[in-house]
Amino acid sequence: MGGLKAARDLLRLLRALPALAVVRRSPRRPAIERDVQRWVECLRLGHEDEGFARRTAWLLAAFPEFRNLLQFRLGRWPGSLLRFFHRPVPTLQIDVADLGPGLFIQHGFATIVVAERIGADCWINQQVTLGHVYDRGAPVLGDRVTVAAGAVVVGPVVVGDDVTIGANTTVVRDVPAGTVVVSAAPRYLPAREVAVRPIG
Repeated sequence: MGGLKAARDLLRLLRALPALAVVRRSPRRPAIERDVQRWVECLRLGHEDEGFARRTAWLLAAFPEFRNLLQFRLGRWPGSLLRFFHRPVPTLQIDVADLGPGLFIQHGFATIVVAERIGADCWINQQVTLGHVYDRGAPVLGDRVTVAAGAVVVGPVVVGDDVTIGANTTVVRDVPAGTVVVSAAPRYLPAREVAVRPIG
């Protein structure tokens, strides 16, 4: 069993060699190293003691959302080249002018991440939309911001540090630091008997 695991680890590492070679020469390597560390911390799957190369190889093999992030970090030409080796999530779009280190994307299906700035150690879930409102600008997120599934943050809003935006919440105004933002509580309507008319 141990031999099989070692063989799988070696295959993952060999497949990741082109990406690792590009990362070593990239000026964005410090941000990528923090991304890798953060993903391992968030996933809690027991890879904390492994080196950077093995952790990166594991993330590339197991998490296509990480591939999107790495390809964005590396830029258009190296990122596009890596698509041949590591296919990204086709419905995850990342376009951030200033992206801080340590971004974690959980799931990432149908997720649009377009912003002026995203700070360090942020967390974004699936089906989130961060983006423009017409030509008025895109959001700015501070450090350690969590955006839960289905949330929408649009326009030139500023979201402060340590903010949590709840699931399916829409944000169109600035959010002060340390705030939890949630949608209005659901309304519970009494059940009504519906007369069923026979057909014919």
